[in-house]
Amino acid sequence: MKILLIRHAESSNNVLSAKIKEEVKATFGTQTQRWKQEYKHAYQLVRSSDPDLSEVGVQQAASMGRFVANYLQDLNKEAVIFTSGMQRAILTAKPLSLAIGTKMAIRRDLHEVGGVYASREGKSGIVHSEERSATREEFTKKFGDIIGDVSDLPESGGWYTLGHKEDKAQAAARAGRVCNWLISKELRDSIGNKVCIIVSHGAFMDFIVKTLLLCGSQEILKTTATFAPINTSITEMEFDSKDTQHINITLGNAKHLAICPSPSRSPPLAFFAGLVCGVASALTLVALMGRRTSK
Repeated sequence: MKILLIRHAESSNNVLSAKIKEEVKATFGTQTQRWKQEYKHAYQLVRSSDPDLSEVGVQQAASMGRFVANYLQDLNKEAVIFTSGMQRAILTAKPLSLAIGTKMAIRRDLHEVGGVYASREGKSGIVHSEERSATREEFTKKFGDIIGDVSDLPESGGWYTLGHKEDKAQAAARAGRVCNWLISKELRDSIGNKVCIIVSHGAFMDFIVKTLLLCGSQEILKTTATFAPINTSITEMEFDSKDTQHINITLGNAKHLAICPSPSRSPPLAFFAGLVCGVASALTLVALMGRRTSK
């Protein structure tokens, strides 16, 4: 079974994060850890709980959609598409969904680490609280042309039901559940020979990859290795249909970004960024596999 795990395209939060980071670095320098603290504080207060795509993100999603559609055509295979309930993931999958004529299914457990939450200044620092998330009816009304399955969502109320900001231990446990689903006979039987495409989020993809390699949510909280996929990069996983303990993983393919530059990145540099991401991911994979096999 072949799985394509894709990070969402550049969001308005990604643009905002980069802007704040540069401003804070210019003010405080990078010689101490203070800039990281100041950046985190400033960003949390202005981030959106469910951001849209940036203009560059829209271009990235279109480029990725064409790339994956051509890839599926070369394989002569159909696909199923799963996305998180966050609109940046849905909007990233939209061009691909339209290109291959396949509506996507929303899975609420594919969301970014932290979930849907708001932040405000408290007496002793940043305070996080629950933020409203979209309902089944709202998804169908807004994205009815591309969403075909909302059966995983609650029948009433918003899709994010944790009620507070998710912590890393909860996210790691969720990654474990998602990985169990990925290797399950239930999924294999439901999609048959189709390629399984999942559009999710950077930090949660890091948790998924490390869970598959380290075999446990507790292990991934201990390691300092990090898989950091860039926007719309594609991680390909292939499981042996008879033995799901064997998995081939290709991390962070971003060749399609060579024809989708950002305002500050020329096409050659965009390709180079994808190449660097792949090399860094390969080194991370080696580190993780070393940890796993050394036990």
